[in-house]
Amino acid sequence: MKLALGPRGVAILVVVGIVVLGLLPIAVDGFTQLFGWRESTNELRVITGAPGGFVGGLLVGAMLMSIRQITLDIREMRARAAVPASRPR
Repeated sequence: MKLALGPRGVAILVVVGIVVLGLLPIAVDGFTQLFGWRESTNELRVITGAPGGFVGGLLVGAMLMSIRQITLDIREMRARAAVPASRPR
């Protein structure tokens, strides 16, 4: 089975991969503590939290950019709707 993805699909897969890789250390650290296999140290928490914090920052930045773009699109649509179309005489 061949999976055909366009450029947008590939970009989405890349973003999802970055998010998963960034959050994986936090998940491993948390679950190994939850099951009692070990206890975490402050150094390990910083090391595992840094990629998660970086990914969180990237996601917030992407959301802010999307909100800004939507705002600009809405302004443009409202401006077009406010200008009456010229009618042929």
